[in-house]
Amino acid sequence: MPWKRSSSGKGFTRLLPGGGLFILLLILTINTGHARESTDRTSDDTNTGALVINNLTIPAEAISRMHALVQRDDPTLDRKAFIDALIESHLVASHVREQGLADVVLDSHGVGFAPAVQIDNRQVATLRVLFAEPLAAAVKALGKNGLNALLAAPIDPDWQAVSRALGSPVRHVYSLSLAEQRAAAGVPLAHYQLPGSEQTRTVTLADIYQRQNVQGRIALHEGDHTWLVRETQLYIGQQFVRAWSKQKAPVTGTTLSAINTLVEDRLLRQAWLAHSGVATEIHAGNPALKAASEQVSRAAIQRWYQANRARFRSVRAAHASVVRCSDKYACENWLATKGSAQSTQAWPASSSKDVTVTNQWYQRDSTRNWLTDVVLMQPDDKPPAPIRGPGGNSWYLVQVNERKWHTHSVDSLTVDIVARREVAREQLVQDYLGLTARLREQAHIRRPAS
Repeated sequence: MPWKRSSSGKGFTRLLPGGGLFILLLILTINTGHARESTDRTSDDTNTGALVINNLTIPAEAISRMHALVQRDDPTLDRKAFIDALIESHLVASHVREQGLADVVLDSHGVGFAPAVQIDNRQVATLRVLFAEPLAAAVKALGKNGLNALLAAPIDPDWQAVSRALGSPVRHVYSLSLAEQRAAAGVPLAHYQLPGSEQTRTVTLADIYQRQNVQGRIALHEGDHTWLVRETQLYIGQQFVRAWSKQKAPVTGTTLSAINTLVEDRLLRQAWLAHSGVATEIHAGNPALKAASEQVSRAAIQRWYQANRARFRSVRAAHASVVRCSDKYACENWLATKGSAQSTQAWPASSSKDVTVTNQWYQRDSTRNWLTDVVLMQPDDKPPAPIRGPGGNSWYLVQVNERKWHTHSVDSLTVDIVARREVAREQLVQDYLGLTARLREQAHIRRPAS
């Protein structure tokens, strides 16, 4: 397949402006155990105000910078709660690493980014935001061509060599064989030189391919020239951020290392929550949640059902007065002159040029339509208001006069599925709380004095 023509790539311009915030998704847990904590300052003055978690020392500046970053999205998050979250994330992430599960929990089953790429992308994105202004100044200092100034020559690889290395675009699995990986490693895409370095570096097709999710791999196999150029630019830009951070960032190397660790910790903890079935966004197909669901007893289902019976109650049918109007003004006028005086009873049926009033039952069945859905979902305390119908040719007023309810029985399949999942998740959450309590109890933690 011939490679598609490229427009001027914007991969470099995607690198710095906006996006990529380190957003700490906090699940603050109940302290069911007490770690060996101390507020004593360390003897090393460089660690004054630092947080110590076992063998990790997080300098005060790393805490302050990351806390300020997170507060952009959650201004109410105080420093104590933030430090609590850092401690929990690091303990859980360390547990994941010690169990050899880091790649397992970050595995996206071939459709997402590789674990190492996920970590690198998240760390670079965080650095971009933490040091946005000095990074922008550093790019500006490169000249009018910006990050393109790093290139030894414009990105214009041998596209036939690229196509040969990637093989046939018609594939059952979008990944490279060992032979194709070797071929891709031999296809240079660009040569660049970072500021302060005398070494010219080469970006190969293999470098870019291994950093793609399935969408990116498909684009490459389909011969998307623009995609490959932009991804090459983005890769070089990320290398620039890494190099600049090590050489020019206004923080010490220890602080920079701690920031990268905190980002990786948060990512691993979030992945562990998903892997272990705790995260609420995980569907019933999660293996851990599915396994736990199969162990839930009938007695537990019945207890949960009795405590949550309202969740299985729904409107089966409703009697409603419906006003169909020629336009919104006609509905508003009718409501002002007639509807308000009869708001507690059914509106009398009537018909005129602009307004038709009907009274009937609407029932949930296989022939549902939009008006039935509106009637059945109408809240009790919601006053009638004009609703635009499909196509915009008519407007409606809806008042529900009577409802018939249906509640699923405890033995129904719906209850069984939902209750099993929720009871299992509650148990998995308790297991997680138990894990974090044990980790805290076994850890050496020294919180900052202030």
